Amino acid sequence: MSDPDDNLIVYAIESKDGQKGTLLSPYGVYAEDTTSAELAAKLTVKREV
Repeated sequence: MSDPDDNLIVYAIESKDGQKGTLLSPYGVYAEDTTSAELAAKLTVKREV
């Protein structure tokens, strides 16, 4: 079973100069962190298949 309070969206990110990292964003009805959502909206999405 999962606890809705423990849900996250995990983004793998890489800067133009090659630095890599992760961005964690809370997910769910009671998530109050909007900073990560605002930052994620500014990032360019590149899908590799």
